[in-house]
Amino acid sequence: MHRRTARSPRGRAKVVKDNVDHSAKKERSFKDMLSKPPEGKTEADNTGTGKHREEETEEDAGAPVIKSFLESLFASLRDDIQLVKRDLLQDLKVVRWELEEVGERVATLEEHENAGGEEIEQLQQEMLWLQDQQIELQAHAEDLENRSRRSNIRI
Repeated sequence: MHRRTARSPRGRAKVVKDNVDHSAKKERSFKDMLSKPPEGKTEADNTGTGKHREEETEEDAGAPVIKSFLESLFASLRDDIQLVKRDLLQDLKVVRWELEEVGERVATLEEHENAGGEEIEQLQQEMLWLQDQQIELQAHAEDLENRSRRSNIRI
């Protein structure tokens, strides 16, 4: 059995006896917040007895504690969210920087590709000119061979 001092709504201190361990009390206080009756009791169990008024004063005394507990939870969650947000923003900056770097590399590759395409086009034109030269030289060599057979060489 535990004894604790609680304040009534009027500000008077009174000693309250608890037969419940603290974890069950926490569970009950959370359930009270959700407007459910305590474990093992129904709404009908609390009507018509003096215990109901004592429980009401306990709940009223526990309200600031619950409120401060919830505020601390919200503050903790807010801090956690801010940390995660800060980390995500920092990661986003890194990703953006890497994306810009990749964009620069792509631009460089496109420039090299354009220069390579121009070189290929120039080489193709030279190859066509060389093919024409080869055909002319081949025809000239064939003509010279034919004339040499007939002993009609013209130089």
